[in-house]
Amino acid sequence: MDQKIALIAVIALVVAGVGAFVLMSPAEELTGDTTPIRASINGVDYTWEEMLANMETKTVNGDLGVSLSALINDSSLANPDTLQYQLIAEDGYFKNVTWGNMMNGILFQTEVDGNMTLITSFPTLSTRYMVKFLADITPITTDLITVNGREYTWDQPFDRMFDEANVSGNIGIRLSDLINHTDLANPDTHDFKLIASDGYNKTVDWTAMLNGVLIKDEHKCAFADLATSFHVKDLVAIEIV
Repeated sequence: MDQKIALIAVIALVVAGVGAFVLMSPAEELTGDTTPIRASINGVDYTWEEMLANMETKTVNGDLGVSLSALINDSSLANPDTLQYQLIAEDGYFKNVTWGNMMNGILFQTEVDGNMTLITSFPTLSTRYMVKFLADITPITTDLITVNGREYTWDQPFDRMFDEANVSGNIGIRLSDLINHTDLANPDTHDFKLIASDGYNKTVDWTAMLNGVLIKDEHKCAFADLATSFHVKDLVAIEIV
């Protein structure tokens, strides 16, 4: 009888061990940590499992994840399209993105250095915006430039999105590269209105855009062959004419 009881006890322990193995999440298998992976979205705490179960999913750059805009909308933020968003990692690293980026981007779970982590991904931003070990997404306001209807933070065009150019000693990114990034068809058939925050504006052709640069520090543009009156400061928009 004692042998039967002992055998039953051993079987029960084995079954329990197998069950625990089956129920382990990928993070637990890698680290032994049973704490759910989570992040704060506009002050609302979510586990990865909650996000995946309740939010819209899509694929970006080959990775399946949860829509970032769906997360913000679920947090009940009013007028999310009027704000920008700071993506903050556990170590304090951060990147600022627009609502348009949030609509196109995802949050997904992956392994980094043997640990499971949440990471952001965007179809049109550099890999610097793949914030690993994401801890928090906070609504903010920051300076923007709108190009052909598409919003950019002032950091984004200079963050490995385009090659740097030097035009008559003015170092920045080519205005033509920025326009091409908006997928404007036949840009050489258009003119471009450069608009400052106070309404001052100048209109230039495509040749000027090819030879002009956007300068980050002064929020202005400069051209190789145009008068300085065309070097619009406090630039907030480039419209297609």
